[in-house]
Amino acid sequence: MKAIRAHLLIISILSLQVFVIGIELTSNDQKADRSIRVVGPAVLMIYVPAGAFMMGSNKLPEAKPQHEKSVKSFWLSEAEITFAQYVTFLNDARPSVEERSKWIKDDQESKFSHIFYYFNKYECDPGWENQPVQNVSWLGAKAFCDFYGLRLPTEAEWEYAAGGPEHYPYPWGIEFDPEMCCSSLNNSGRTPPTMPIRSFDANDYGLYDMAGNVWEWCEDWFYPGYNLGEKQKLEEGEPMGKVLRGGSWLDDEKTVQVFVRQWGKPEDMKSYNGFRPAMDSHH
Repeated sequence: MKAIRAHLLIISILSLQVFVIGIELTSNDQKADRSIRVVGPAVLMIYVPAGAFMMGSNKLPEAKPQHEKSVKSFWLSEAEITFAQYVTFLNDARPSVEERSKWIKDDQESKFSHIFYYFNKYECDPGWENQPVQNVSWLGAKAFCDFYGLRLPTEAEWEYAAGGPEHYPYPWGIEFDPEMCCSSLNNSGRTPPTMPIRSFDANDYGLYDMAGNVWEWCEDWFYPGYNLGEKQKLEEGEPMGKVLRGGSWLDDEKTVQVFVRQWGKPEDMKSYNGFRPAMDSHH
């Protein structure tokens, strides 16, 4: 009888352990679900927690003055949008030829674009599916985001996320490493000059290619320097364009630092410009 009771006790303990482990696994799964989401054409969104950091740099006129900036929590695409994902968007949105021509160049308009229209459907050149989309304007980036309920990141969000939790000058640390990004120092004139997304290690937020590959459009208008008051902005005149961040395959180790700022006109479609979407944290 004692042996039977002992056996039942062991079974009860084992059952309890399995039950507890099951709760822990469920809890971990739920935590994972809260930190990663998939939106639209397989856009993997990473949760970036709220925080504060020193934005900008006193080394560059357009990034002065360095100042403390607080950022609310938000979601940011794990990687740059690819040609394949943009093709999916075009086939979902079905823009007119005139609309599409303002968003992105096709392969007849640029050797760096690998999107073409064939039998009433947009296609991507084989082998280019996982490359970051290029020749996309700010208008085209915004159209993609709007269609899927996303948005472009602010430049504060972009810089905060790019530097990782330690807010380094490069996504991976303090010193430049040519083996950590696609830049002018390692593209060797190859075709394509970019590299497939996720070719390098992610930063500590889990974000890929925050340096090099393609410049990334942000929501903000570009003014030279920070903390310009409304009067100063009026004196500066019209903003120069929309902010671009991150550097590209054309740029060196100085330009791919996370605080470097560039700009382009909203309608510009360049072979070194792309984007990644963001999303508010309450979504």
